[in-house]
Amino acid sequence: VLIVPDTMPLPAGAGTAHRLADGLTGWLPDPRPEPGAHGTACLLKLTSGSTGAPRATATEEHHLVADVRQIVASMDIGPQTRQLAVIPLSHSYGFSNLLLPLLWQGTPLRLRPQFVPTQIAGDVADGAIETLAGVPFMFDHLARHQAAPLGPTLRLVLSAGARLSFETVQAFHRATGLKVRSFYGSSETGGICFDDSAALDPAVPVGRPLAHTVVQLLPDDQAPSGSGRLAVLGPAVIERYAADGSTEPAPGGQFVTGDYGYQDAGGRFVLTGRTASFVNVAGRKVQPQDVEAALRALPAIADAVVMAVHDEVRGEALGACLASARPWTGRQVREALSARLAPHKLPRVVVVLPELPVTARGKIDRAAVARLLDDAQR
Repeated sequence: VLIVPDTMPLPAGAGTAHRLADGLTGWLPDPRPEPGAHGTACLLKLTSGSTGAPRATATEEHHLVADVRQIVASMDIGPQTRQLAVIPLSHSYGFSNLLLPLLWQGTPLRLRPQFVPTQIAGDVADGAIETLAGVPFMFDHLARHQAAPLGPTLRLVLSAGARLSFETVQAFHRATGLKVRSFYGSSETGGICFDDSAALDPAVPVGRPLAHTVVQLLPDDQAPSGSGRLAVLGPAVIERYAADGSTEPAPGGQFVTGDYGYQDAGGRFVLTGRTASFVNVAGRKVQPQDVEAALRALPAIADAVVMAVHDEVRGEALGACLASARPWTGRQVREALSARLAPHKLPRVVVVLPELPVTARGKIDRAAVARLLDDAQR
């Protein structure tokens, strides 16, 4: 059941499309097909490519069933729960959290063809929306445009796809009275963790593992202090990538992510960085995520990306792109970091923007950041 605005064109050419009255909650075939009825047919999901070239996952029916079951159970999403879609359903996040509940149990879904901050309150009120899924930059915009509650029915606001900053969580809470809750997953695993806590935590945990999912921390010499590399076991974890048939995703059923993190006293996982190549600064190896963490701890810096830039003397140096309303200079940044970091870890090139550039999926656009840093050196 897709509930769409009257002005939104319905898809054509794929069977009969019906515009549904707002009061209609859904329809399901009876009896519902049993899981596994479609054999080894699989959905191909392209990975984001954040740790290498994108690959197509061989996501079979039993993976999808396991994923949707643990999501609806962990988030209390039922057949009558009304969801608002302002993210692409083709993205793994939108597919798992919005489209799969619709297909599995008829959970109504109201579609927006694009994200328009000033329309969200009306959509929530008109559709008696209970859940809103987005990515961090959407909630940054909503915090600026929304100065009142979004509606009495809205109970769950989810963010995934990119790192959620505490500044965004605070600003959205001040504007709406609601907490943005982190949801963490990947194309290879489906949903992994969900933050079910109502408290505002500066660490911005991604939460506890979903039902039937186990998250382990593996030792890694490159991880930030006190952190390990997250590995996932669960029924939604794929066994292979398509085309090459590789079992690399999850040997022994365990998928090792590209994320570092730790588990807090409440059992919630907090992400501290991603696997990244060393930046070799005059023979000294520097992990970019260590510098990013130090930058985020400075006042008025909402987020930061650090990567290698060319240096004629050292070969490589560090460049930093900051999201901040404050007009930092490179010298000011280095002075502020000097008490926290060794001299070779201080960024030589600094670019300051109101917001970091993001891709259509809401992830940091690292290629755009690299171009900005390159331009700043000219």
